[in-house]
Amino acid sequence: MIKKLYALTKIEMGIFDLNLSNDFLDELESQIKNSQNTHGNGKIPFIQSFMTDYNIVNNPSFCKLKNHILNPINSNNENILDFGEVKIRDMWGIIMNKGEYIKPHSHLPSFLSFILYIKCSQNSSKVIFETMPKFKVKPKVGRLLIFPSYIKHSVEKSKSNSERISIAGNIIGE
Repeated sequence: MIKKLYALTKIEMGIFDLNLSNDFLDELESQIKNSQNTHGNGKIPFIQSFMTDYNIVNNPSFCKLKNHILNPINSNNENILDFGEVKIRDMWGIIMNKGEYIKPHSHLPSFLSFILYIKCSQNSSKVIFETMPKFKVKPKVGRLLIFPSYIKHSVEKSKSNSERISIAGNIIGE
């Protein structure tokens, strides 16, 4: 865990392509779509799309997802930074449609944050990381991005007619 975590912090980003079954992805998509839009479409100023509540982490479907997200961090735990295992503090779903976007923001005071793509198309909006230099990551179904929470990031305005569904969240040390 820590060796990878150190590398993540040093290079600012971890990108993992997870092997999630289509049935599981469909289950997650259904759970997000059946959730209420409690925080999106301007309710939180930087979110201009559909966003579920933060406590989706307690939903049984998402409990199964936790290990997939934490595995790249908790594997090979050599305690280089000596803070032990990590856990997901909160998690939420986002659905973006044409014309929607997310303004630059960070996830402080968490330690690490993540984005997992559940549904996207070839021309779905990219996430932009406000590093020096800035860089963009193209969404891909099953792609997991893990990054330090202090890094500001945003999502381009969607020009696609297809939905872009992702799950985002925050990771803390136990």
